[in-house]
Amino acid sequence: MSLIKNSLFLKFLVFLFFLLLSIKIFDNAIGYIEGFYNNKNIEIKRSLILREHAPNLNQIVKPSFEYIKDTQNLLMKEFLLRTNQDGFIVGQKDLLVTKDKNNVSIIFFGGSTTECLYVEEEKRFPYLVSEILNDHIMNGGVSGNHSMHSLLSIIGKAIPYRPNHIVLMHAVNDLGLLSKTLSYWDAPNGRSLIQLDNTTIKNTVIYDLARFVKNLLVPNLWLKTHYIFNHTIDSTAKDEWAFYRERKYEYNDINKALNEQFKASLKSFVRLCRAWGIEPILMTQFNRIKKMIHLLGRRMKKNLNQFRMMILFYYIKKQMRL
Repeated sequence: MSLIKNSLFLKFLVFLFFLLLSIKIFDNAIGYIEGFYNNKNIEIKRSLILREHAPNLNQIVKPSFEYIKDTQNLLMKEFLLRTNQDGFIVGQKDLLVTKDKNNVSIIFFGGSTTECLYVEEEKRFPYLVSEILNDHIMNGGVSGNHSMHSLLSIIGKAIPYRPNHIVLMHAVNDLGLLSKTLSYWDAPNGRSLIQLDNTTIKNTVIYDLARFVKNLLVPNLWLKTHYIFNHTIDSTAKDEWAFYRERKYEYNDINKALNEQFKASLKSFVRLCRAWGIEPILMTQFNRIKKMIHLLGRRMKKNLNQFRMMILFYYIKKQMRL
């Protein structure tokens, strides 16, 4: 009886050994196949970034509480975001426009003030322009983008549409970066012109399968846990400029960077468009300076009146003592 048990146990061990060996051989085979067909993914470590919205979006976006607390008059409501096959924000009548038809009149590029993410679709100003001109117009604005990001986007995806005009509206994001780093090529990872890819797992069958399962089963849980991780464990996610805030530059250094690099970036935009037969338009970024000056003037006037009252009280008190 004991011999039978020992024999069964031995067979089990042999079976387990060959099972593990088979799994290891299968795993090595996958590694060989993936490595053979994806060597280019391992070799390419750096590439120019295309900061854009995902193509073919048709979704509802909603501002977070953290976002709203830093704004004025923005409501917690839902906004429609639709993009075409190249990630341009479009309205209903521009959804089916393709680069083959060459019928795009204007493409706008800029940061969040061009993007108008938390604005009703029909009230985003590029869409309003398309309604007024009754023409096909696309919105290439992305929050956080500066002029060099837009240059890369123009080269990467705008030129094939051969628009009549490209409108560039940048200022504050360029100023924000250059005042902290003095260079377009020195920036936080999320705003860098060059993206690094040190992983060899991406773009493999296993990676694509894992991402498919994630998107199918737990897309919302993934986004939530990813947000919590970035804003609690990873403290740099709260302030991407934390490292750069330790740097202190003189006004003359910042002014030199703006005069040289921002000016060169704008010139590059003009020359690039004209080289491809597109009319460039530089748009001044709109703001509320007049309103702020008015408020500042009221505050200064109020403080001046208080100062006059203090002088008057001091004079009366002095006269009473005499």
